[in-house]
Amino acid sequence: MNTTESTKSSRLWDLPTRLFHLAIIILVAVCWYTAENMHVFTFGPQDGPTLFEIHTWAGTSLLSLIIFRLIWGLVGSTTSRFSHFVKGPGAIIAYMKGPSDPATTGHNPLGALSVVAMIGVLLVQPITGLLAQEDTFGLEGPLKHLISKDLSLELAGLHDTLFDILTILLILHIGAVLFYEGVRRDNIIGPMVTGRTKKDTPDGLIFEPSWRAFIILCLSSAAIWLTVTYA
Repeated sequence: MNTTESTKSSRLWDLPTRLFHLAIIILVAVCWYTAENMHVFTFGPQDGPTLFEIHTWAGTSLLSLIIFRLIWGLVGSTTSRFSHFVKGPGAIIAYMKGPSDPATTGHNPLGALSVVAMIGVLLVQPITGLLAQEDTFGLEGPLKHLISKDLSLELAGLHDTLFDILTILLILHIGAVLFYEGVRRDNIIGPMVTGRTKKDTPDGLIFEPSWRAFIILCLSSAAIWLTVTYA
């Protein structure tokens, strides 16, 4: 086999999408840790921000990222667009019955369900947190004044429930990745890290410049932070 051919790779994921995945992992981990430990460290003398303040910052940043991803899913690179990987029931069933089709480059139709579900939960989760308040420790989201106290208290419970749902989705997602890596010998993690794959990719994939994603991220972040600060 020709060495050049064996090492040839094609571009699959753009840098903004790859950084988005990494940032989501970090922020979800921060949110989990601060939520699990804030009742221990939030009260009493503090040298710097409390865990609740860090939790709020991480959740707000998470919301900014999700807003960015929703926009990037409409105007971003081909493999990042929802129109590229979100398919109907027919395509999902066909994928489950046979080998993957070249048109499924990137997220396959079945994996797309997981992606959409996680994005949906990650969108609603921080919104409920910003609007929530609870009586046990007196913790209050920065936007709790926009709704009634009763609704705000209910959203606090929903906030906890959504995290349990998110945990289940993450476990299923990680399990699916490990299945494809270990059983089907389909390298998923590598391309998400490097942005390239050794598989053949369809002609015509478009990769939007990273500066465009940076502008979208700045605008979405500014909109969220202004809302949280001044609403």
